[in-house]
Amino acid sequence: MNNNTNPVRRALHAVFGSIHWRSPPWARKLAAARRERPRRFWAITAGVVLLPLLVLAGYQLWQMLPQPVLTHVEVDPPGITRIGPDGKLYPQPVTLTFEAQYKDARREGPRGAARLDLLGKTVSQGVALAPALRGEWRWVNENTLRFQPDEDWPAGQSYEVALQPSLLAEGVRLARHRLNFTTPEIRPQLKKLDFYQNPQRPSEHRVVATLRFTHAVDETSLKSRLRLAMRRSGQAVDTAPERYDYELRLSEHGREAYVATQPLTLPPQENFMTLTLGEGVTAADGPSQTDRVLTRKVRIPAVSTFFRVKRTRSRIVRNEDNDPEQTLLVEFTDGVKTEVVADGIQAWVLPDGEHWTRDEIDDSLRRRSRRLRLEGHPTERDYAKLQSFRFQAPEGRQILVHLPAGLVSEGGFEMTVPYTKLLETPSYPREARIVGEGTLLAMTGDRRLSLQARGVPALRVELFRLFDEQITHLLTQTRGDLTKADFRHHRFTEDNLGERFERVHPLTAESPAEAAYASMDMDPFLEAAGRGVFVVRVQGWDSERERPVRGARDRRLLLVTDLSVIAKDNADGTHDLFVQSLGARESVAGAQIVLLGRNGLPVADATTDSDGHARLPDVSDFDDGREPTAYLVRHAGDLAFLPFDRSGRKLNFSRFDVGGVRTGGNGKGNRLRAAVFSDRGIYRPGESGHLGIMTKRDDWRPVDGVPVEVTITNPRGNVVREERVALPADGFFELPFEFSPTDPTGAYRARVFLLDDRDDRHVRQLGETTVSVEEFQPDSMRIRTGIEGGRTAGWRTLDEYQGTVSLENLFGLPAQQRRVQASYTLQPTRFRFERYPGFVFEDPFRAEDDRLKRSVT
Repeated sequence: MNNNTNPVRRALHAVFGSIHWRSPPWARKLAAARRERPRRFWAITAGVVLLPLLVLAGYQLWQMLPQPVLTHVEVDPPGITRIGPDGKLYPQPVTLTFEAQYKDARREGPRGAARLDLLGKTVSQGVALAPALRGEWRWVNENTLRFQPDEDWPAGQSYEVALQPSLLAEGVRLARHRLNFTTPEIRPQLKKLDFYQNPQRPSEHRVVATLRFTHAVDETSLKSRLRLAMRRSGQAVDTAPERYDYELRLSEHGREAYVATQPLTLPPQENFMTLTLGEGVTAADGPSQTDRVLTRKVRIPAVSTFFRVKRTRSRIVRNEDNDPEQTLLVEFTDGVKTEVVADGIQAWVLPDGEHWTRDEIDDSLRRRSRRLRLEGHPTERDYAKLQSFRFQAPEGRQILVHLPAGLVSEGGFEMTVPYTKLLETPSYPREARIVGEGTLLAMTGDRRLSLQARGVPALRVELFRLFDEQITHLLTQTRGDLTKADFRHHRFTEDNLGERFERVHPLTAESPAEAAYASMDMDPFLEAAGRGVFVVRVQGWDSERERPVRGARDRRLLLVTDLSVIAKDNADGTHDLFVQSLGARESVAGAQIVLLGRNGLPVADATTDSDGHARLPDVSDFDDGREPTAYLVRHAGDLAFLPFDRSGRKLNFSRFDVGGVRTGGNGKGNRLRAAVFSDRGIYRPGESGHLGIMTKRDDWRPVDGVPVEVTITNPRGNVVREERVALPADGFFELPFEFSPTDPTGAYRARVFLLDDRDDRHVRQLGETTVSVEEFQPDSMRIRTGIEGGRTAGWRTLDEYQGTVSLENLFGLPAQQRRVQASYTLQPTRFRFERYPGFVFEDPFRAEDDRLKRSVT
């Protein structure tokens, strides 16, 4: 067929012309090989096609075969080394966590990475840390390996951990045998930057700063990058600031730097000093450097404005007798003598009826005002920044306070600008309270209630007699001190529990500053209400408006009875009660005792015998509505109650801790406890001591043969001694111990553990104590004090006595140029003289304290 007859070809030929193609050489060679050696050609072609298919099929088959389980290890790098309460460094550990990744959780194989014989023990082989660091490796559990260093980690240091198969359990294969981690980098912090005045030399001023680092810092590097600079007063902003010399001191561990400039001369104008810490401060150990700049400014006051009044306030301050006083508080920027301020300060009570502003203060207003008398409070030191003055002025009135220029401070600075301030006099607190302590009002004797009030014209006294069946609600709906009858909710009070009696008692106080006292005879109330449980509520009362005074109130629980009740809780859960007559001071026989539950129903009852004693059973298992709340005692028409378990009603007859051990109230009584103590508590390195251990069961049964273990750990947390003991029958035993001269100083912890008989495992801790190992510093001086004068019997004045001090060094020679400061206390007492039999002398004045002047030997 002729191609020219094809219309498509003719069209393409007309557009593009003729196209001629010739095959490449490699195609011609393949075609020649196929013609010359067809079998070889087709064999090679089949191999090229089938080989990738075979490789793919083999890979798929390999994927289907069981794979070896690899254990992956995660590294938890150490944190910042902390400083303990004893001031010592406690480096943080590095932890390796092993995790075997099984695709099928049911597949058998090793789950734990650790060898069983190494669990809980120190590992010395099979693991290495590079660079080396002193410390110990220990298997904490089957999948946790921990390295506890004995020294601090270098900052920013890279480490490599190499793990050997001998460290691991049989069959454990690691994904990686070499692990890497890096310790934290050093970080700076500007903790404090202040303008400082030396309290011993007030004319000395410095700028002080505290820099804190996460690691010990290199002192030379720190000095090269720390700068304190300030421009001179009046210089232009583009003027280079002048650098100031400073002193640098590092803390014990080199983590804090204390900076103090040389003494400064205060500028004529207020200025600012700038602290700059550049980047690149290196750590004392490790390659780490700081990567940021710290900058902060501190204000430097001018010499002409340094000494000034910082602020003034008028407050109500209570004196040593707890009476409120109107007080003017004046705070200065430097210490000043009270008498200097008292000579210059002036105050006026401004006319009433108008609110005065500062712009209206002039001489004519001062002449129309009343001069206010200010009485200065003595300060502890000769110079003080805070001065206080007592005054008496009408409440809510404006007072004008003025301090002239010319006052001189402790540092020799002069107040160049006078000070004027308008203040408002504070109001005295409105008070109403019941005087005295306790809740019991006996049937015999004078039954009067002492009341105290302040700032109120009258007192309203309300007496609520509680119904006997409401005593349970009184206990369950109040909180805190039972004597205050503080109800939990304002909608449920004594108004819901009994009948109410009321009386208003007028007062005659002339001033709100004075306390008014009243004595309320309770007999009229008690004749109407009888014996029982009462709540007395006292409120300040405004008789003109017939309404209470806000904030002036008090409340007291009152028990009017002749019965006293004491309850003793026994170790076996039972309760012994003792009832006595307050008037006759004899035991009450036949008294009915009922233990009430939360629902008000009795849960146990008993009757006292001839000794006034009764015993109630163990009720520790009672709960919900039967939970015990109170003992209710009745006898011959009289009634008394005692809360079942309220801490405020428990008696303490000793100033020592005699509370014993709380058993938790489980009622089983079989818990084993131990009290651990040492013979001295503090020792030198190289000394020996003894631990005393007392073990007891709550039920006091013998403990012979019970296995325990005593461990002693050093300040680094390492166990330095373990001793297993079988307890003797009485539970008392002694354990000697000894410290080597090279042992670290600090707190050592001694603990007693109960052991499991089967595997010697610690069941629980029974007791512990702490002893200290310290390098003792002997006293360098000996001191003797005495009082001379007034040897004859009779009254003497303080001028006749003289205190003497004798100070010697350890060689017996006088210790010269030593500053001595002393104080004395005069305590009133009663005494007799043999020459005057039958006479007793006493000082009617109260005790006195004073601080003697400082002297030099």
